[in-house]
Amino acid sequence: MIERVRADNPGPMTLTGTNTWLVAGPTGTVVADPGPDLPEHLERILAAAGTIGAIVLTHRHHDHSDLAGPLATRTAAPVLAADAQLCRGASPSDPRARRGALAAGAQLPGGLRVLTTPGHTDDSICLWHPASRSLLTGDTVLGQGSSVIAYPEGEVAASLASLTALVGFAEQHDVQQLLPGHGEVVTEPVVRLRHDLAHRHERIDQVKAAVATGHRTVAEVTAVVHAGLDERLVGAARASIAAHLAHLEALDDTDPWLAGRAR
Repeated sequence: MIERVRADNPGPMTLTGTNTWLVAGPTGTVVADPGPDLPEHLERILAAAGTIGAIVLTHRHHDHSDLAGPLATRTAAPVLAADAQLCRGASPSDPRARRGALAAGAQLPGGLRVLTTPGHTDDSICLWHPASRSLLTGDTVLGQGSSVIAYPEGEVAASLASLTALVGFAEQHDVQQLLPGHGEVVTEPVVRLRHDLAHRHERIDQVKAAVATGHRTVAEVTAVVHAGLDERLVGAARASIAAHLAHLEALDDTDPWLAGRAR
């Protein structure tokens, strides 16, 4: 059984709020992405989860991880993540507590299996729940729109590789639904993953086209690629464009405009 508790932190970047997913298991509930540090959200998780066996973070961002500490303090449950600096409370003999923390293929309570999916951040993971054929995607795939790949921690090449791998995984394992970190459940996983992958390639082409017509700075390229964007999203859009420019630079570091681009 998997249950959602949605945090009351709606916004342009968080959509309807952060989705905290509760995965029932024989040794207790796994809390995936406890969310922002909101007292009322903490109490709702505690009321819904019962005994908590582990807290798992899909990535380090505050809207997913800030409540991990308070929740761990209240429950004594270990915090597990791909970034070892976020982990706490696991036995030193537990392989999940070693430096490097959650690696690809790690088996977690509740029958969850870790898939490493860097791109949105370098520590992003997805969690596969075979019993329900559900994939918890954090911010790698959202319920609506596409995940932001923001410079400097986001990496376009890694995102492309992760989405490509997820398409193959979803087809091979007959994934039935994606449970995202924000937004609604995705009921056509392969279609959505292919769409996100195509969108990422389309964005690369748009950035290339903007540069080819003489636009050089992040601000200039953003104004072309994201014309008419809500002002609240301009900062994130510029960080995304910077990540795409960095991706192009990595592909061809001899291009003079790339070498001297202004951020």
